[in-house]
Amino acid sequence: MSTETALFFQVVHRLEKSLNHKEIALGAFLDIEGAFDNTSFSAIITAARECGLEETCCRWVRSCLRADWYIPPLWAAV
Repeated sequence: MSTETALFFQVVHRLEKSLNHKEIALGAFLDIEGAFDNTSFSAIITAARECGLEETCCRWVRSCLRADWYIPPLWAAV
């Protein structure tokens, strides 16, 4: 099994577990090659607004883009 496939199954498992326990599950994925080398954060937020993303979500995305984040491994305890 490839690393990508294993990660995909881990993500799906965590989402299903959250939904089964009536918890909130949220995933945001940006997979744009060269996006952070070639696109400003304000352009990403502007595009999100133009696509109809709610303002609360736009502010959350903006804070994620501007912050230094530590993302624990999928298998870490929540």
